Amino acid sequence: PCGNNIISGLVYYDKDKSCSQDAGEQGMDKVIIQVNGPADTYAIINTNDTGYYEIRVDSNTSYQVNIIPPNLILLKGYCPDQGYTVNSGPDGIITSDIDFGLDMESCALLSVDISMARLRRCFRNNAVITYRNEGSMDQANAELFVDFPEYVELLSASESYTVVDAAEGIYKFSFDTIPAFSEGK
Repeated sequence: PCGNNIISGLVYYDKDKSCSQDAGEQGMDKVIIQVNGPADTYAIINTNDTGYYEIRVDSNTSYQVNIIPPNLILLKGYCPDQGYTVNSGPDGIITSDIDFGLDMESCALLSVDISMARLRRCFRNNAVITYRNEGSMDQANAELFVDFPEYVELLSASESYTVVDAAEGIYKFSFDTIPAFSEGK
């Protein structure tokens, strides 16, 4: 979409359920914002690492702005639960403060993804291990164990690790703290 008007706002963890962002309530990244126009879905975008989003829309058009909840396991609700109806007005109008506060269970929720391109024997191959805390609390003293197939040897990593069992290809990555709503590689 490349209209002349802008709709923007924040998605944040609403600890006190006040439906307004207070001090200490951090923005949430990678939350999907869906903007529906008169006929169909107009756009789907993600929030940035501070929870901010911005989308250009056409002028003189009515839009429905909603979130697609990031984590149904921990989500207890969000406000406003029916989203927003935004009338974009004439060219050049910026509609800000279209914010969403999420009420979540207070706990850590860790996940790990490992991605590799096609593996070729006798060649160097790269693997990317991404770890996330999608929960609302920090996770202290986290450990990640990776068990590679017998033909894969770990040569280097961006995080420090220890070899648990070289013959079995088991490695341990230790973290002091994985902050809430964070991601690392």
